[in-house]
Amino acid sequence: MLGSMRVVPDETVSRFLPPRGISLLLAAAGELPATTPAAALRRARARFLVLAFYLTGVRVSELTGADMRSLRRDGAGAGAGAWWLHVLGKRRRGGAVPAPAALPDEDPAYRRAYDLPTMPAVGEFPSLILSSRGLLRRMNHSAVAEAVLLVMRGAVALAVARGQ
Repeated sequence: MLGSMRVVPDETVSRFLPPRGISLLLAAAGELPATTPAAALRRARARFLVLAFYLTGVRVSELTGADMRSLRRDGAGAGAGAWWLHVLGKRRRGGAVPAPAALPDEDPAYRRAYDLPTMPAVGEFPSLILSSRGLLRRMNHSAVAEAVLLVMRGAVALAVARGQ
């Protein structure tokens, strides 16, 4: 009897940072220096990373494994017209994660920073998370972690400066 029972997952989304914390992260990403072309790319990418992780809750490996075509509208089914981030999860299982409007809204600015058209062209498949060290190079897990840590340190400095 116990073998046929299933656990029903809790449908609520747990957020570990309050909205004020996310605002600080976005502000810190916006205050990163842009004095060189590579620094400008890092600033655009930092904001996109904060939004992507916060809005979708994907793992680092899922985000680094995605390409530019992974963020798209699906035209069929119950979620027709909604934005989705298509990822490969554990054991290379494909899945689609809802992408709230703020992420697709940020994507064109992120793509423009890399001199890419605002929408992916047919046959275009560079990584979704690009390196600042060369055009269209995929970022690895540790580089993404370092980029996020840089933004987090900036957010802490902003919070301290603002007395929060």
